[in-house]
Amino acid sequence: MSSYGLVEEGEGKNIYLVKTLPNGVWAYAQKLPSTINSAYDEDFPFLDAQSKTLYFSSKGHNSIGGYDIFKSTFNDTTNSWNAPENMGVPINSPDDDILFVTDSLGLV
Repeated sequence: MSSYGLVEEGEGKNIYLVKTLPNGVWAYAQKLPSTINSAYDEDFPFLDAQSKTLYFSSKGHNSIGGYDIFKSTFNDTTNSWNAPENMGVPINSPDDDILFVTDSLGLV
């Protein structure tokens, strides 16, 4: 999910992880680290659980115009997200590119 951070801290939109606990109750949302969340807005997350790849839109990182689509893979060894990669052209353009999902086979 994405949401605005603390208004008093002047945060933009950030991506959060919300897990289901063993008893079926939702845990509190946890803000993803600065590897994913930049000083600019991040939004429209999609997690391909099979490949542990997070696709999201960001105005930060190395955006080529407005929101761009980025991807980051979760590294089980380091228990962290790899640096986001800009998906480049033709996925991204100088305009806002806001949502990317894979199909049921995990294909782009």
